[in-house]
Formats: sequence, C-alpha cells, structure tokens
Amino acid sequence: MDELKEKLYELGNKKSTVIIVGLVIIFVFGSFLILPRIQKKIRSAEMASLVTNQVKSKKVNFLEYQTADTTIREQSALSVMFARPNGATYEKVVKLLNSKKMAEFNRVLYMYPIVYQAQGVKETYKVDPEKVTLVFFEKGQEKKRYEIEQTTDLQTMFIPELNRLPMASVGVAPESSATTTSSGAAGAKTSSGNK
Repeated sequence: MDELKEKLYELGNKKSTVIIVGLVIIFVFGSFLILPRIQKKIRSAEMASLVTNQVKSKKVNFLEYQTADTTIREQSALSVMFARPNGATYEKVVKLLNSKKMAEFNRVLYMYPIVYQAQGVKETYKVDPEKVTLVFFEKGQEKKRYEIEQTTDLQTMFIPELNRLPMASVGVAPESSATTTSSGAAGAKTSSGNK
C-alpha cells in the first residue's frame, strides 16, 4: 500500500512538472507572438502623443510606422518629409507648417518622423536622419528630393520647394543618375532622377 502511495505521489509530481514546463513553453512562445504587436501599438501611441500633436495643419498627414512603406509604394504620387522630430531646423519647419503660409501649399504633405529604426529608414530611403528631407515619390519611385539645411531661408523657400517637388517628372526626360544642384537658397540641395 505504501508502495502504491509513493508511485502515485511520484506520478503526481511528474504530472505537475510536465504541466509547469508546458505552461512556461506556452508563455514564452506567446510572448514572442504578442510582444511585437504590443510594441507597435505603443510606438504608434507615442507618436500620436509626442509628434502628431505638434503639427496642426490639415495639409499634413503622418505616416504610421506599420504602413508607411506600403503607403509610399502604393500611392500614385505623394510628398514625404523625413525628419527626426527635434532640433532647430525641425522646429522651424513645424512652425511654418502651422502658419498661414501653408495656404500656399497646394496638396497634402506626409510626415515620416524618424524616431524608431533610423538606420533602416536611412538605408531604405537614403536620407540622413539628422536632416529634414522632402522626397517626392511617384508609384513608389523617388523622383525628386530637397534637403533642408540650417542655412535655408524657410520663409521664402520652403513652400515653393514643396510645390515644385512633383514637377520633377512633368515634361522632363528621366535621367540615368541623380544630379545635385543648388536651388538658389544658400545651403539647400535638390536632386532629381530615378533611384
């Protein structure tokens, strides 16, 4: 009888050990599946509270991290501003985006705040995360870009350059390589061509 009790006790211990190990394995695999989704939602919420609240203009939309690359590929044409949401140049641009001068802008600007995955954004879109860069995409292909330097006169150059971005492909034969030219503003660079 005592032998039977010992075997039942051992069997009970083995069962509880197997159950505990099984629960740990389920928890670990569940964490790998759930945590990335939660992290994306947290990042989106942080963006909404920190970055999107800075810009009040109805002509500015923010790209969501989860769908930004798809939006850029699938839209027939769009202008995107890549920028790290800090620094003097960024602050000047935000001030201008919130000003009445935005009435001169004739379409929607999409902002891609570089907060997370800066290296990936740098490699994918060939932008310097430390600079404010405007890029015009047509069917997912870059057609023209404009980098805002600290010396750029934003009051006179920003909106006209935004409005000129989509003109890169109008009446111009595609170039085989990118060219960089001075746009007339000290320190501002534009380039066009297929990349």
